[in-house]
Amino acid sequence: PATMAPAEQQREEAQLLQLSGLGPDEALQRLSEAKEASEAEHFEGLDLSFLDGELNEELIGQAIDFCRAAGPSGAMLRLAHDELGSGTDCEQKIFELKAEREVRTGERARHVKKKGEASQKKDFAESAGMRRQANEGIEAADLRLAEIEQELAELDRRQKQTAWFSLFSQLQAQSKNNVRRLDLTNCGLHATGLVLLQQVLLDLEHRGDGIAVEELVLDGNDLGDSSTMALASLVRLS
Repeated sequence: PATMAPAEQQREEAQLLQLSGLGPDEALQRLSEAKEASEAEHFEGLDLSFLDGELNEELIGQAIDFCRAAGPSGAMLRLAHDELGSGTDCEQKIFELKAEREVRTGERARHVKKKGEASQKKDFAESAGMRRQANEGIEAADLRLAEIEQELAELDRRQKQTAWFSLFSQLQAQSKNNVRRLDLTNCGLHATGLVLLQQVLLDLEHRGDGIAVEELVLDGNDLGDSSTMALASLVRLS
């Protein structure tokens, strides 16, 4: 992409409601005042970067509401350098467990296949040995799969409390989206969050009403190799 000239960048920033560096309560108060005064229509979006505190569900909702009333041709929502992740290994653990679930499911299928093949053996002892070994493999896979589902259920509950989950879910829940540009620079995102983001952007793109997110900035997030598939899908959408 072309580098934006300093004058052009300053002009763009002047068109955003600047709440960068504020605390959550102060930002909420300012957005409430802007809503009462119908200020949104005079701006092209909102800058909530470098928030001095937690980006909570209420603030995210108010930010999306502001953007919905701003920028007749689509608004920019800048959340750069705001912590959206859990701050733990929750997202990485979810990714690892889902990968293991695929492996264990494949192992179980192979044991089921071997159990079926055992019945075709003419030698009784060989057949019985194959069945026993297959049954042990199936039981071990079922046990681990049950443990994985239990762990994922708890981690899923935890991830739903993260800011990224709230942001992406609220974007998807809108009846009409007006966020055209989304800046998530250095927000502590993980591949797990990108999977949901990909689904949300695809949903918004195919809706008859509202607009699609056309520009997404993810610089500074330590996404790693685990995000390759999600990033590839996002590129295909853009």
